[in-house]
Amino acid sequence: MKDYTKFFEVTERPKRSKKIIPKEDVVRDTVRNYGYFALLSNEVKEPFEALSLYRSMDIVEKAFGNLKDRLNFRRMQVSYELSLNGKLFAEFIALIYLSCVKKKM
Repeated sequence: MKDYTKFFEVTERPKRSKKIIPKEDVVRDTVRNYGYFALLSNEVKEPFEALSLYRSMDIVEKAFGNLKDRLNFRRMQVSYELSLNGKLFAEFIALIYLSCVKKKM
């Protein structure tokens, strides 16, 4: 069964053509659930608190994405721990600056 057969009725026609008719009820039932998602947690009981935590987690993930992509932080390429600490500090300051600039825009 192909994916589209759930939503469309496809019939073969002469001269290698197809007639495609949407299944209105199936499409309507599927579209009705667009835009919804579920957050499950063992600890957080309040829905708005769970959503807030989820959104803040997304912000942190995007910040680390900025570190990797915009600030060229994919590989450390350092020989000493002191150099690593210095690079981490410089990248952290750059991330703070980037966040401030992005917030001002």
